[in-house]
Amino acid sequence: MKAIVKSGMAVIFFLAASLAFFAQVAPEKGDRNNRQPQAVGMMPGTNMSLHFSDKDQVDINPETEYPVVVKRFRKLFPGATKEAWYKEENSLFIYFFHWGNKVTAVFNLQSSLNYAIANLEIADLPGRFIDKIERLYKGYGFFNVKQIMRADCSAYEIILVNLCEYVIINVTEEEITEQRRVRKI
Repeated sequence: MKAIVKSGMAVIFFLAASLAFFAQVAPEKGDRNNRQPQAVGMMPGTNMSLHFSDKDQVDINPETEYPVVVKRFRKLFPGATKEAWYKEENSLFIYFFHWGNKVTAVFNLQSSLNYAIANLEIADLPGRFIDKIERLYKGYGFFNVKQIMRADCSAYEIILVNLCEYVIINVTEEEITEQRRVRKI
């Protein structure tokens, strides 16, 4: 009986943590170009920071200290707003909004993009993926969409939901892979 209670509590903790981590703001009306980004630095509806605080994290002036990285960043993310730049060891972390979506990008000091993760609205997911997912997972709705970008490719982590469970899938151009299922309690 204790094992059931412990496993139930673990699932409840996981779901609560997932909901807090994957929380999204309701989409704004209008097209991508007319979206107004939120203030950077705070998770909507909370007093929690969007990024981690660390004693080794250094606030920087990127324009003067890392102009090559800034140039590469501007080329990859034109129109980025509300940027916050931090240096941590040999990486530059940039927290910003791009087309109204919250994004974290990490560059090395030589200006190569290590990765970027964007929290997307469902409407930002390519239609060809939406159609495939809706065919494969009838009865499920979209709960959360993240885009994971590298210099040479892009993938999506999507959480689907129905009355009984959450399903976490990864989507690339080649395939849709189910990662795990979490039952609702």
